[in-house]
Amino acid sequence: RTLGSKAFPPDLESISLSPTSVRGDNICAAVAIGARIDQRQHDMAAWVPVSKIGGGNCSKPDYFPHFFDRSKPGFILINDRGERFVNEASSYHDIGACMVRLGVRVAYILCDQAALRRYGVGVVPPGAPRLSRWIRDGYLVQAENMKAMAQRLGVGEDELGRTVADYNRHAVQDIGTFCGLATQASGLVLDDQEAVILGLYAVGNDRASIFGGTYPAAGITLGPALTHAVTTAHSIAGLSWPPKQ
Repeated sequence: RTLGSKAFPPDLESISLSPTSVRGDNICAAVAIGARIDQRQHDMAAWVPVSKIGGGNCSKPDYFPHFFDRSKPGFILINDRGERFVNEASSYHDIGACMVRLGVRVAYILCDQAALRRYGVGVVPPGAPRLSRWIRDGYLVQAENMKAMAQRLGVGEDELGRTVADYNRHAVQDIGTFCGLATQASGLVLDDQEAVILGLYAVGNDRASIFGGTYPAAGITLGPALTHAVTTAHSIAGLSWPPKQ
């Protein structure tokens, strides 16, 4: 905080997950003999949302960094008004930076019992046989419906209901597909007889996935879409690919 940041509200509490023994001695020693701190970075810290372990009864609570759980299917991140404020699949740094930028001091990971049982959340492991210990100390908040959940979290009932309804609607409508048009490497579309349809090209999600219905890694639609756009554009322009040197 001593370096300052345009995106960091002065009254926003932050918690460091670094050991207390890590005080930046090397940097401090360098600054003491005239070294300059490079302040050109977009953010001054690596951010991550955390949850407090131990509730209000622990004099020295631990904190759990939510690196991966909040991006699992069935989880929604909401603020203290009951509104979804960020894409849960974003990197933990981007989510933390978003919280800082928007001044979100308290956020909740919302899920149903099926998602919790399958994936776990925070310190609660997948398939935990009993949840009472985490409910008892306030780490988990349980409710029978959205109205009761809003009341227990102290967030807006209308906002929370609208957030969940919108999220569920988009989850039904926004799913992708591996199916698509059959093409040559050039992007020319093929008919049922494997003959090209002259003048008709396909790229992106209109073109069948090159991974054949598997999902080896994130970005399997974006990478091929960008690559095929380039190669197909060369084909349409009558240029070879790769370009001749």
